[in-house]
Amino acid sequence: MTREAILGAIRAVPLPSSGLPDLKEIGPLYPDPVEQFKTALKAVGGDWVEIDSMDQIEEYLRAKFPDAKKRFCDYPGATLTPLDAAPNPEPQGLKDLDLVVVRGDFGVAENAAVWVTSERVPHRVAYFCAQHLV
Repeated sequence: MTREAILGAIRAVPLPSSGLPDLKEIGPLYPDPVEQFKTALKAVGGDWVEIDSMDQIEEYLRAKFPDAKKRFCDYPGATLTPLDAAPNPEPQGLKDLDLVVVRGDFGVAENAAVWVTSERVPHRVAYFCAQHLV
């Protein structure tokens, strides 16, 4: 039997239709997802820091990471070096990164994972090379 004949036979079998799953039954629901995120973040060695304004970000970063010389930041109004202004745009040039600050799209309460995309940081290797990832 040829590949096309096998695929044709599979396509000919009618599949019963099924409704969409009830999302309320998928995974645990936390009474306070933000508190769960904070707990999970602490468990994996992270720190939760709340700020009142964007102006406080750099003040916090400079105090927390005073020795960070090679820094790349992705947030509105950043005066710390943006990644696309790196002196060496090749991934190998990012091997000595001290600090990378990147905006996440959303966080996962279960394990404190944060979704980031390559649209924000053009060099994916930056996430792995940095001494500190914020």
